[in-house]
Amino acid sequence: GRIRIAGSEQDRRETLVRFLVATVGPEELLRLSRGTGAVPPAAAAWPSGAAVGWEALSGVVRRAEQRLQRKFTEESFVSLVIHLSVALHRLGAGQEITMPPDRLAELKQLPEWPVAEAMAAELEALSGHPIPDPERGYMTLHLLGGRAQPLMPLSEMPPQAPEDPAARALAEQLIRQVSELLEVDLTDDPVLRRGLAWHLQGLLARQRFALGAINPLRAEIQEQMAPVYSAVARALRSVRDRLERDLSDDEIGFLTVHVAAALERRGEPAGVRVLVVCSTGLGSAHLLAARLKRQFEHLQIVGVVSALETGDAKWQHQVDLVITTVPLPPLPVPQVRVSPLLTPQEVERVRSAVRALAGADPRRPAAAEGHPLVDGVLAVIEPHVEVRDRDGLRRALEEYLVEQRPPLELAEPVIRELALLGIQVDPATHAGLAIHLQMALPRYRAGQVVAEPDLDRIRREHPSVFRAVERGLQILGRWHGVTIPPEEVVPVLRYVIRADKEDDGR
Repeated sequence: GRIRIAGSEQDRRETLVRFLVATVGPEELLRLSRGTGAVPPAAAAWPSGAAVGWEALSGVVRRAEQRLQRKFTEESFVSLVIHLSVALHRLGAGQEITMPPDRLAELKQLPEWPVAEAMAAELEALSGHPIPDPERGYMTLHLLGGRAQPLMPLSEMPPQAPEDPAARALAEQLIRQVSELLEVDLTDDPVLRRGLAWHLQGLLARQRFALGAINPLRAEIQEQMAPVYSAVARALRSVRDRLERDLSDDEIGFLTVHVAAALERRGEPAGVRVLVVCSTGLGSAHLLAARLKRQFEHLQIVGVVSALETGDAKWQHQVDLVITTVPLPPLPVPQVRVSPLLTPQEVERVRSAVRALAGADPRRPAAAEGHPLVDGVLAVIEPHVEVRDRDGLRRALEEYLVEQRPPLELAEPVIRELALLGIQVDPATHAGLAIHLQMALPRYRAGQVVAEPDLDRIRREHPSVFRAVERGLQILGRWHGVTIPPEEVVPVLRYVIRADKEDDGR
């Protein structure tokens, strides 16, 4: 059957874009944008303009990045490619967008307008459709609203970058306020100053034209960085007169990760060459880089790039290891996939990869680096007993507490959501959930879903618990860059139901 969409042309296009993203998925579209892999059935069936393919549209966006001298985050890049495809499809159907003349005149004064005109000229040549001015204005808004980062590393940017004085002044004031609230002097961090100013430049443009921004890590940032998030939110109240409207929680989250990265950088060391690949944005990428450097004494971050840039040959001779938050094609150096917030289990995977590169046993952390859990147990034991073989005791504790234990961190998002309902999970169930999720993650990444005939019944019988487990799995999915469908809630939920029945039987 067909779906009929009512509303303005802009609303219809936004709905079409959301449908395509939900049908194909951003990771699949990203592979299409790179020109790698086969075209998925859903994307092949979508009428991409007048026979203008995804790779050609991606080329239009990449050339726009060069003209703007900035690169979009992966989500913004893919979203812009989809918007161009939808625009060509709608124009081919005779459906043009409209825009008030005063808004169009305002957009024509912006530096993004000539870039939108160049994009329109390319699209006209590719599709044969004329692109009227309102369509160019629509493209200008997407160039303004897309989250982006500079082409050069923040550490190499000139002191007066970016050029927007309002963004620089707002960044300086925000850093001073946050420093006072956290009682930590961050005013001498040039990476924070430039990163915040760059982000605020885009934020002010989004405010001017009432454009939104979605932060996929907002919930995790609010929970795991609560003190920093609170300080940033309070600091923003003191600079409210510089803003056109209050910021959303998503925007506050973006600013929070810039500040959190600066806190992580304090006293950071340098060493083994690593390239960080992150799709969620400049702040999250630098937070991940700072956390990596804090965890590993001999780590040297030689670059922070998007997935689209990993094919650049210049990186292949400059790095020993790639740490990425998104799936990548095979590379000439080892790669480790992690979540942007770097869970304890992922720290151990990175540690193993680093030690393997150094020719050490990748299964055991170096004694000099230690492990927080092992160090804590040793600190409790040593004041009370005479330890004759400290290294032997450390190795035994590492084997028992680190190498053989189930990855309990995997179950934490589900455990937390259940706790909000007052459901306490016993240690055995916690371990069972963790082992189940450890075995299920490869299936999630491969897109293999269990068939669950009891899905509707269990959803009806346990609605609140079902929603809690579903929310927890969604958080886990964001950590690992995978989509976990509702069918996968049922086998996880059975652990909780079984535990409740066992408690009732005692």
